[in-house]
Amino acid sequence: MESIYLVSFIIGFFSFLSPCIIPMITVYFTLITGLSLEDLQSATIQKKMKAHIVISTLVFILGFTLVFTLIGGLVSEIGHFFKDNIRYFNIVGGVFIILLGLKMAGLIKLNFLHKLDFSNRVDVRSVPQGYKYLSTFLVGVFFAIVCSHCIAPTFYSVIMLTGTTEINGAVVMFFFSIGLGVPYLLVGLSFNKAIPIIKRLSKYGRDIQLVMALILITLGIFMMTNKLTLLTKILDKLLPFKLPYSF
Repeated sequence: MESIYLVSFIIGFFSFLSPCIIPMITVYFTLITGLSLEDLQSATIQKKMKAHIVISTLVFILGFTLVFTLIGGLVSEIGHFFKDNIRYFNIVGGVFIILLGLKMAGLIKLNFLHKLDFSNRVDVRSVPQGYKYLSTFLVGVFFAIVCSHCIAPTFYSVIMLTGTTEINGAVVMFFFSIGLGVPYLLVGLSFNKAIPIIKRLSKYGRDIQLVMALILITLGIFMMTNKLTLLTKILDKLLPFKLPYSF
């Protein structure tokens, strides 16, 4: 099952390149660090404030990781409660993940997902500033609640995976969160160098989305046909390493 955690990490990592996260990256970092965009782009400020920027970024990651992990654990427990009917949940979950994959590929629209968009009702920028790392942590929490719709296909697919299998949902979402957090940390380590790289990578956003869509559709098919265990066995054999812990 270690492979599922790796897959969730990879899905989280590439979720960072979502079309509605990349344009907001500078806004997030001004909120996370309390610094202006000019300060963040200054090499001198970057050197003087590097520890603050990195710590702030880690606290921000901690905020959304906590929320996502709790959601994963809760959904997993609900799924286990209905374990006697897990076969039917696998079918429903698999179909839903396939639909999310098709949406990511741009082949269909799932308008009901827009009802889960809280960005018009809650603004991350409304988090009170001046409480140093507490404010940064709250930005991370609000990000998890408000901006999850930005990464809806990947986020809800992983959530569905946690609720329809025997996998530890909290751990799956933890790996997803860490995957999403790594790019933020890399940006925080060198903001002025990272932004141009991100802009170049965003040109390939459509190609990355299509690859992710294919992964989700494949995952959905294996889940719908109750062959997820077979998929994990295949992936485990392909992995050149094993995680040091089992969950």
